[in-house]
Amino acid sequence: MNFLKTLNVEFNQISDLSPLSKLTKLQDLNIQNNKKTNLYSIRNLNGLTTLFVGHNKISDLNGIQHLKNLKSLYLQNNKITDLSPLQECRLLAYLLINDNKITDITPLQHSAQLKYISIELNFIADFQVIIVTY
Repeated sequence: MNFLKTLNVEFNQISDLSPLSKLTKLQDLNIQNNKKTNLYSIRNLNGLTTLFVGHNKISDLNGIQHLKNLKSLYLQNNKITDLSPLQECRLLAYLLINDNKITDITPLQHSAQLKYISIELNFIADFQVIIVTY
């Protein structure tokens, strides 16, 4: 299983992803509609390019900053407030963060590769960073 490139475990009851830490060749991971509260346990999956974690209970993005090859990230319908760990995801091109508790999108100002951002249903008052940066 160490050569597995795609894994979809959507619509389960998963809260612990630590068993996935050995799947270092994984490129695409779908853990939507589970019971995850953070992403720290997948911080070693450096090969990930696409990550679906929508419809969980994620409030903390700590650990995601280690996923340097991440290009597409789906975080919709969680409890995220702080986007600062995304500052290190320099290859991120597609970001869906709808329906969270985000008030500040300033951490996205260094994401020069971003081509698509969806941030509806949050608490953002100032979109200036998007206008200036992109």
